[in-house]
Amino acid sequence: MEEDVATGVTALMTTKATKRKVAIPKSLAPHFQEFSLRKLNVQRDALVIMQRVLEYGDLAELRWLFETYGRSAISEFVRQ
Repeated sequence: MEEDVATGVTALMTTKATKRKVAIPKSLAPHFQEFSLRKLNVQRDALVIMQRVLEYGDLAELRWLFETYGRSAISEFVRQ
């Protein structure tokens, strides 16, 4: 099931997130304590990134999320 969600979300991701390495804002570090921000990959780790930013992110971080993944991918994540 999680794999199906990841596939659907990845298919809907914006070009920005899939064509080049996108840095995760340093302000999100407290929400990813068990990860190294440098090792997180916006494509591979999309589900955990979306979940944490939607749950804990501030307005600037939410803007980054929508710029990185796009409305369609985030909507699909929330629906699943």
